[in-house]
Amino acid sequence: MTKGRLINFRPFLAVFALLAATILFSLVAYYVFPLGVSLLSLLAAVVIGLSVLSAIGHDYFRLSVWITAFALCAFAVFSFFGTLASRFALEENKEYILTGRVTEHFSAADGAYTATLDELFSDGTDIDGKLTLTVEDISDVNFAPECGDVIKWSSTVSINELVSADGVNASSVRSDIRYYAYAEYTDIAYVSEGEPYALESLRLGLRNKLTDGMGEQTGAVAFGMIAGDRYLIGEEVTEAFAGAGIGHILAVSGLHIGLAAMLVAALLSKVGVPPAARAAAITATLLLYTLFTGGSPSAVRAFVMCAIALWARYFGFNDRLNSLCAAGTVCLTISPFYLFECGFLMSMGSVYGLIAFSRPLCSALTKLKLPETVAKGLAASLAVQIAIVPLTAVFFSKVYLYSIIVNALLMPVLSAAFMITVVFLPFTFIPPLAPLILIPSGILQFITMISAAVSALPFAAITVRYAAGAVCVLPASFVTSRFVLRGRKYIKITAFIVLVIALAIACENGIHTKSGIAVIGGGAAATVLFHGGNAYMVADFSDGAQVAGAIERSRLLCENFTVYEQNLNDETAEGIIEFAQSYGVEKVVFPLAENTTGFKRLADAGIKAVAAEETDTVFDVAYSHGEPCGWLCKANGTTVYITSDYAVKDIADAVTCTRAKATREKCVNPVYTAWDTGNGSTVVKKGKHILINFQ
Repeated sequence: MTKGRLINFRPFLAVFALLAATILFSLVAYYVFPLGVSLLSLLAAVVIGLSVLSAIGHDYFRLSVWITAFALCAFAVFSFFGTLASRFALEENKEYILTGRVTEHFSAADGAYTATLDELFSDGTDIDGKLTLTVEDISDVNFAPECGDVIKWSSTVSINELVSADGVNASSVRSDIRYYAYAEYTDIAYVSEGEPYALESLRLGLRNKLTDGMGEQTGAVAFGMIAGDRYLIGEEVTEAFAGAGIGHILAVSGLHIGLAAMLVAALLSKVGVPPAARAAAITATLLLYTLFTGGSPSAVRAFVMCAIALWARYFGFNDRLNSLCAAGTVCLTISPFYLFECGFLMSMGSVYGLIAFSRPLCSALTKLKLPETVAKGLAASLAVQIAIVPLTAVFFSKVYLYSIIVNALLMPVLSAAFMITVVFLPFTFIPPLAPLILIPSGILQFITMISAAVSALPFAAITVRYAAGAVCVLPASFVTSRFVLRGRKYIKITAFIVLVIALAIACENGIHTKSGIAVIGGGAAATVLFHGGNAYMVADFSDGAQVAGAIERSRLLCENFTVYEQNLNDETAEGIIEFAQSYGVEKVVFPLAENTTGFKRLADAGIKAVAAEETDTVFDVAYSHGEPCGWLCKANGTTVYITSDYAVKDIADAVTCTRAKATREKCVNPVYTAWDTGNGSTVVKKGKHILINFQ
């Protein structure tokens, strides 16, 4: 009876559901304190009531479940608000003298050096968390600190908010990046040499071996597959994998943990290690591997489920849904903010899809006379996609049309690429055998080529805009699944109503405003002004695809723009043409300057371009030392200065800078000094840039 009750009751499902509800109610309390506290109190009363009923009925097993749930929920509340209360020690728009140690994440490209720093100090005071530093204008100097080196510099910082009006930036908890700083080379006081830590040396050594043997890009993909680190993978490759629906191979998950377990099990079996010792050794190895990859939620989830499966024979049961909820409970205990992280939800959702839908789908495909192997592959791929489509729609505003087929066909190849890479990796230390690493390199290049081809197909990625409520489809589908329904009509009717409500919540959602300013994040900065029912955009069009991607992710319900570009050269013209493949471009407005070579390129492409001085425009041109430096306009009675990097309101007061979180590459909350010229103009100075607002 105990075993049957354990499987039927699924204790970790109860604990996980209560824990998730507690975290959601804590977020509600952050925004609306009385409502959130009321919901948390009601939930606590329910758990206490269930505990009392279990005690009265002498059901001590369930009593222990409710006590465990109550303790974990209380811990989650304290962890949630404790993280928020102790997150920041530095203030924005304040000059600091900072020192920090370079971690393994550093790079130098396009005349700028970017590094993530830990062990931060401000004026001798220890600062918790990490900081991403960008040092600009290094083209003419030799500035390339490496992992372990210590940098001292002076600058302002920008805070990486965890919870804001825009939602929860859950990934910042795992990365622990709390600040961003931007400095010029002249702001650097010194760089002292240091040494990377042992784990960093191991990861850097692995990365260097792979990139040396496979090439920079393919090696970066291989390192991403093994270590779950996408830092060095180019944007084109990342987009190709995402467009083909196999971006999950770059995050350590069940595929990687399962294959690693198979490799270790095969090796230990060959040398005759007993089953119990073999399970212990595999568990220890997987734990080390999870820590090596940074302990992402998907890796932790996969490790817990694999460990439960390894030891199931010694406890007499193995229920996959209960194991999944146990893994989710462990993740949320580590950090309650994982509940809002894309990686955690995608990982949990994909496994739930396999558990809930793969078996009936496989039976249906088998009835269609498909071979069993093909039916299983297609059923698994389709089951995962059914579960994660709502998540991809919410987080990425995309649905990848060919992902089901691509995953079914490429999953064996992906598994082979991972296994062969790991097996051949030791040969890179033996010079005569080092070229063997080119075998998995060729497989990864083939996968990359196929991904690029698929992502370039028509309708490979369909843009959708759904509210966050779309994820309610997952719990609604659980209610309607065989895990809950047992032939009772009233349950089916209730479940159907719940599903309909969830689908109604998941209606199209986006920015409908026709006035004001929307500062949009993404791979490129983009500022959109709504004026008179029209949308006008200033953006960095050096990469039009990035701008289009930023607009898509912004939930901006607008298909046509008037584009304002201050440097109409060939590069930006090509970017505008690329952007026009995704969105309508009414016309391009540009200031007369020395370099307007892109005008002819736009004309050849059939895109109208007019000089700002020759037409009535919403924007006026802002000049610095006689050169165009941005645009000025009146929005809601406020003068706004806009470039592709930032939008600044109330120039006369020079205190407000509005920017999207994801576009911090070039300018974050700069400090401005302003003075009145006495002739109706305001001169605003930021560093070496002088911005003139003509009133």
